[in-house]
Amino acid sequence: MNDTLTHNGKGYDQVTDIVPMHFINSINSKKDVLYPVRASTHKKEYAEGDACKKLFGIAVWWSQLTDDWHEVKEIDKIIAPILQQYLPDAEFYASDIVTINGPSRWVSPHVDTPHRFKKYNNLVAEGNNELMGIQVIIPLEDLDKDTGATGLLLDSHKKDWPIQECYEGFYDDEFMENAIQLDMPVGSMLFYNTRLMHSTMPLKLSKKRSILLMNYLRPDIAKDIRSTDNVWSSNGK
Repeated sequence: MNDTLTHNGKGYDQVTDIVPMHFINSINSKKDVLYPVRASTHKKEYAEGDACKKLFGIAVWWSQLTDDWHEVKEIDKIIAPILQQYLPDAEFYASDIVTINGPSRWVSPHVDTPHRFKKYNNLVAEGNNELMGIQVIIPLEDLDKDTGATGLLLDSHKKDWPIQECYEGFYDDEFMENAIQLDMPVGSMLFYNTRLMHSTMPLKLSKKRSILLMNYLRPDIAKDIRSTDNVWSSNGK
């Protein structure tokens, strides 16, 4: 197995020219049907569901689930065999589109599903270093550090990060000082261990930037957390 995403590797990988442009163009043509189901303002006021409509000055928002979009299903068929080289039984779990409303300085470094749940948030200390999930970012336009490319804290998957401390901004300064941002050309994919600390990054331009987010988990974990995951409840499921 390729160990790039494990504790012996750097925690992430990238593949260019993997997603055909007709799928990207089709997703971009449907942006007008997107709406926020989770959102945060520039002051980090957070809301879910209908409460998003009451937020003023939204900096970043997560759309309704896009799992059943034809384009997303076809992208899954293309990338799943690559991800399964890292996590052999990886199961497509959820997908949405994340949008930054620029200009924005919003950052919120965190780990992701399943490690944002208590049961899976303190495993390294217990000697469990297994790769449990992979998060995938498909840029819908060319991205770099000036246009809001996702930030990654290298080697951060080698320790536990208490999720509540992440949400309260304990690691914001450390992250901003040390995180890297990779150039992410349209049609590429960035993917990483869900234990790797990452964040939406500042967008200096007065524009919106959107990415397609796809999550893959071990099947047993997906089944375990689905009933309590706010990704589903915020979508009314």
